[in-house]
Amino acid sequence: MVMVHADNVGLVLPPKVAEVQIIVIPMFDKNPDFEAIYAIFAACSSTVRTLRAAGFRVEHDFREIYSVAWKFYDWERKGVPLRIEIKPECMAENQVQIVRRDNRLKEDVPMKNLVEHVRDLLSDIHKTMFNVAKKERCLYKDCLYTGGIHDNPK
Repeated sequence: MVMVHADNVGLVLPPKVAEVQIIVIPMFDKNPDFEAIYAIFAACSSTVRTLRAAGFRVEHDFREIYSVAWKFYDWERKGVPLRIEIKPECMAENQVQIVRRDNRLKEDVPMKNLVEHVRDLLSDIHKTMFNVAKKERCLYKDCLYTGGIHDNPK
């Protein structure tokens, strides 16, 4: 599984087998005040509760000793299929930013459509990863059965 579902950053796990399907990460302005920090943490917790109630395996990362970039890398390395970023500008528009692990595409999603959109995204990620793995398997199978690079063993 690691050979097929990995890239130069780390694992890329299919949503159906990932221990954590979604990670929610808070993002702050340069010098946030206490109210802004509390509002973002509350929004993250609310998002986690909503997604858990819908049946997703979701966690939040409130670790204060690490930078946001380090958290992104840490969760990408672990292969979590979706990352949800909650930042002040998204909160003002009542939306979140979602980043896919398989192709790193970002998109803004309104909170009212979050559960349905996440369900569709995880399904699409799983189908995409399955098709890629199937295509690679066929390439390796052809190489093995036709001799491939081992035509002239020494």
